[in-house]
Amino acid sequence: MSGPGRFAAGGALAIAVALAAAACGGDELTRADVEDLPPGDATGDAASGTYELALYTTSCHGTCRLRVGSFVVTVCDVGDLDQSTITVTQRDGELVMDTPDLRVNRLRGGIGADGAYEVGGWATQGGGAVEVLVHAAGQVAGDRVAGVARSHSRGAVDGHEVDCASTYEIDGARVGD
Repeated sequence: MSGPGRFAAGGALAIAVALAAAACGGDELTRADVEDLPPGDATGDAASGTYELALYTTSCHGTCRLRVGSFVVTVCDVGDLDQSTITVTQRDGELVMDTPDLRVNRLRGGIGADGAYEVGGWATQGGGAVEVLVHAAGQVAGDRVAGVARSHSRGAVDGHEVDCASTYEIDGARVGD
């Protein structure tokens, strides 16, 4: 989400709601944990396609609750179930997951010959006021994908600290090529 570095209450609320829709944080992730992940030893493009994912929130901790004006917004709640459609592109051992309806729109990493994958990425929101880091690892098997994602968001929204870590179970199926 883009916007000015200083937020009006409506802009801050929009960022808080966007964080809630996307994920908020993951245990002390750093950019080094999510950037330049190596390719795997897979060959071909068998994992490429469009997938429908279910993202189930299994843990939240840190500063995940914000007061923006008269609104209280939680940006991570255990038990939440979100849906997302992603496009996966495999080029031999390199794997890219384009996730347009999540806060980090592109995750990059690798996939092994056994289907094990590891991807990561980061993005900012609110003109750089909040940084969101995501790391995911799991398995692609046939038309199914499963795994665990960790996310960590930190920064400030309308003068309120965000430092929220969360973990998600990933389960999904290929719906197109």
